[in-house]
Amino acid sequence: MILNLEESGGGRGRHRATLKAVLVDNINGRRTFQDVLVKGPWRRRELAALKDQQELATAFKYDGKVGAERRNRELEDTSWSDQDLQDLGGAAAAPEAPAAEDDDFDAEADSEAEPEAELDYAHEELPVKVKGLQQFEGAIYTWEEGVARGCVAPAVSQALLQMQLARPTLIQRYALPLICRSGTDLLAQAQTGSGKTLAFVIPIVSRLLTSPPVSRPFFPGPMAQASPVALLLSPTRELAIQTSKNVADLFLHTGSSMSVITLYGGETISQQVKPIERQNQDIVCATPGRLLDAIDSGKVSLMFATTVVLDEADQMLDLAVGLEGTVTQVTDGRDLPRNDGRQTLLFSATMPDFQTKQFHAVLKKPPARLKLRVGHYNEDEKGGSC
Repeated sequence: MILNLEESGGGRGRHRATLKAVLVDNINGRRTFQDVLVKGPWRRRELAALKDQQELATAFKYDGKVGAERRNRELEDTSWSDQDLQDLGGAAAAPEAPAAEDDDFDAEADSEAEPEAELDYAHEELPVKVKGLQQFEGAIYTWEEGVARGCVAPAVSQALLQMQLARPTLIQRYALPLICRSGTDLLAQAQTGSGKTLAFVIPIVSRLLTSPPVSRPFFPGPMAQASPVALLLSPTRELAIQTSKNVADLFLHTGSSMSVITLYGGETISQQVKPIERQNQDIVCATPGRLLDAIDSGKVSLMFATTVVLDEADQMLDLAVGLEGTVTQVTDGRDLPRNDGRQTLLFSATMPDFQTKQFHAVLKKPPARLKLRVGHYNEDEKGGSC
């Protein structure tokens, strides 16, 4: 783990720090990518440290207070051992109450923006809010209902049952019909482990199976270039691999000949792009840095990518993590269609207020932008999976 640390004014063992890490709250199951304020002793949290910017390393515990302190980022980086952290925690004054986490769900990048309509669904097992719609056709509670409403391909419905997925999770019930709305982007928030990945994989695969094939030029061989119609971006290699597996499983169980390729750091790019020499790729699952490598080497073009997903968008657009600039290069600096020529889906466990403009910058403006939130997002309430 990397800490930028300085003692705050007045001494008394108080320290400020910026910490590049994933925070896992074992009580709420909440995971966030953010800076923290070290000042102990406080309640115990587990930290999964960052390794090489995009990869998660080993986990350990320390006494510290989670906060939204984002200053002093220019201080010299110092690596701290577990013992160093324990020593820090032992030299503290009385703990302060944790700062409430700002929430982007009700925030607007433009203070003069028109207020968006908001729908609440109190009958669900967890709170559900849909923002940006005056009327909503309602959730999808079975795969068969999804087929009837044109959100799930019949072959995908059968495949999900074969995969022992009997019915949609809570996030899937609401995300599927919202994603199926033509011409609208979606910003969706739900706890980790709620089924967010399949919430966007199912409608994307269904759309590919039921839509007429897109005519894309492709010439097999060493100089071949893939031109996917869907791009699924993840902040880590592990998440990119898992997302690709979900796509591949649906293709397999539906009997589709469509293909998906996974691009991530840590392996030679020449081996990862080998499948492109044989056939075009319909979906690309990638980390941003490796995707840029593939684009700049001429192996991937995003010209036909009309659906783009940013999974764990809070991590992808967090300046402290260093991925934000890379993601912007993908969305704005290459041949990806502009946001008014594609559907963009952002899925996240948190929506910090300081990221409001970053979230909205890659999405269409209302009324072509919808928001979905599932679960509790209050310090006094216990969150949970769907």
